[in-house]
Amino acid sequence: MNIHHATDLDVSPQFRAVVRDIKAKEAAPPKVEDLLLDGVDQVAEGWVIQLQELRTSIDALEQQIITCVGDIKDRLKRLTELGTKVKAEMDRFDKVADEVEQIAG
Repeated sequence: MNIHHATDLDVSPQFRAVVRDIKAKEAAPPKVEDLLLDGVDQVAEGWVIQLQELRTSIDALEQQIITCVGDIKDRLKRLTELGTKVKAEMDRFDKVADEVEQIAG
């Protein structure tokens, strides 16, 4: 039985050419176009991340504004109710003062 071991002589010239091309691409510096595309991708990714963070912040601010406006409306309503009570007391005072004036009068 004759066992055949692969040697450099057994490798086809086409295979050697493919191997040379792969090694050349691995050893070659990156192309300018590839570097530019990678740079653009990194910038775009940074912007997307910042926009996502802004959305989160804006959503939180929106909720704070809605809460604050609700609180302001509640306080204005209470202030209006107090104003109504003050006016009622002033009217009562005027009525009492008129009655005292009539009696004293």
